[in-house]
Amino acid sequence: MPSEQQLLAELAALRAEVDYLKRENTTLSDNQLIQLRLIKQLQEAAATKEQQAAKTTQKTQDHLTRIAAILGAKEKRLIEGQAARHYLVRYRKEGMTFSEIAALMGLTVDRIRQLSRLAATDQRFNICWHPRKKNTKIFKLRRWDTQ
Repeated sequence: MPSEQQLLAELAALRAEVDYLKRENTTLSDNQLIQLRLIKQLQEAAATKEQQAAKTTQKTQDHLTRIAAILGAKEKRLIEGQAARHYLVRYRKEGMTFSEIAALMGLTVDRIRQLSRLAATDQRFNICWHPRKKNTKIFKLRRWDTQ
């Protein structure tokens, strides 16, 4: 059986260990709180950058609206002109190439390519590869009745 001094020494050692663990736990919880604050700051900064990047100029929005109008008008002409069904299906699959849109709008193909990056995030458009022509991207309307 251990003596009273041994028990007191063991009790003192255990108390010292408990105090050490409490300090360690406090340090860890403080570090965790700091990390959570940093994560929140980074998320807020990323959100504001996305909002700033999402803002486009009025001229750019006008260009995108005009592209949607051109695509819708072409499809509308096919429907009202009672074109054969396969022409309409083909147009809906193939859309219009960047060069066709550039020629209609009087812009360069490079500018249309820039607009395509913004149009990819716009819900009105699908920007995809041409089904038959190699290395050619096209604009298509997501819904055929979009104006």
